[in-house]
Amino acid sequence: QSGGTFTGGSGTITFSGASTFSGGTFTGGSGTLDFNESVTISGTAFTSTTGTASFARNLTVSGTGTFAPNAGTVVFDGAGGTQTVDVLTSVTFTHLTISKFTGQSLTVAANDTLSVTGTLTLTDGVIDQTTIPVDGTIKLTSAGAGLSNASTFDVGSGRLNITGIGVVKICGRVRVRV
Repeated sequence: QSGGTFTGGSGTITFSGASTFSGGTFTGGSGTLDFNESVTISGTAFTSTTGTASFARNLTVSGTGTFAPNAGTVVFDGAGGTQTVDVLTSVTFTHLTISKFTGQSLTVAANDTLSVTGTLTLTDGVIDQTTIPVDGTIKLTSAGAGLSNASTFDVGSGRLNITGIGVVKICGRVRVRV
């Protein structure tokens, strides 16, 4: 999309090829957005769906582009090697799921922070960082935020900060490496 307005509805929209949003406005609606290749947002005001948006490859936000998760669930679920998220410093998600195949990595770009105010679900995969950001990789930041993890998830060389205002719920087995 290089201009104009895109407004999604309540159904499923699948993007099979690489997607570049370089101008205009994208509003995801309330359905499901399924991106099967890399997504670049460089000049678009991109507001995701209130449903579920899945990203199978890299997500890059640069230039004057903006990415607003829109109170929905964002899923990073790519199976083809390392997947990189680069978001112009920080993005706050309501719900975030990392569901990669065993041993597949999600890398959050250096000095970027992904904050989660609702539920962070760690199903499978590894958070892999070359450089640990100063302020953290992924943060749970509000009272009542929850962490649900499967036994096949490995924080790897990344950092997971849990800083709640009140009680933070952790469901599942947690192994702490010091």
